[in-house]
Amino acid sequence: MRELILTLLVLSVTSELKNLDATLKTALQNDKFGLLFEELPNQQYGNTEILFVGNQEDEMQRSSSLEIIWERARNKFIIKTNQYKDYIHVNVPRNQTKLQSIFVKFEQYHRVTIVSLEVDCVPYGRLIIPQRLAQLFNKASIFKITKNEKFLLAIVANPESNVRKNCLVDDAMMAQESIAANNDLTPTIRGDIPIIHDCDDNVLLKSISQLIALIKKLQEELEAQRAETRALRQILENCDPCRPGEKH
Repeated sequence: MRELILTLLVLSVTSELKNLDATLKTALQNDKFGLLFEELPNQQYGNTEILFVGNQEDEMQRSSSLEIIWERARNKFIIKTNQYKDYIHVNVPRNQTKLQSIFVKFEQYHRVTIVSLEVDCVPYGRLIIPQRLAQLFNKASIFKITKNEKFLLAIVANPESNVRKNCLVDDAMMAQESIAANNDLTPTIRGDIPIIHDCDDNVLLKSISQLIALIKKLQEELEAQRAETRALRQILENCDPCRPGEKH
């Protein structure tokens, strides 16, 4: 009987993961989607805990991956792909025995993906992945999810909807204000010095790169116009019928 229960449990988990595989594979092709983790025990299982791994291997046996990692000791939530790795710091109290929810929202644009993080309904920051995840994961390839079994995972097709349990707007705003007021990690900021964030740095670098490319293109077009002008001038100088006052 015990073996039968274990077998049914394994089959249930396998079926659930297959459904998640198919759902996330479709969601990755959308402009917006989210990953909702619920009922996470805030216990020290290890310094680093992998919450989620999505792997894909195409017909050329090239692999792509998306990982979400929780470094509990340093309160870092890490987003990692094949070519990108960065983190958002979250000040989780050590005496808090359980996290209600972690919501990771993905917004895909032409060349970037913006990742937003909410923990217990409180927004903690954003990261910018310098590529669209839909380009990293081919819809025709095999996709497989590995997740931690200690909590629930749901894939949210419409992240704008209020899918988080017990997430009230007023409570989230009050919690965010409390963190802003009491977070010892927040530095003293002078009014004449702009606030610089990792996201701002990424956007600034991207804008500078685009500006440099545009300037180079304008220089090439200007040089082409100059060459065309020189050629026309030379043609006119060598054109006897074109000279004023001369009759032929």
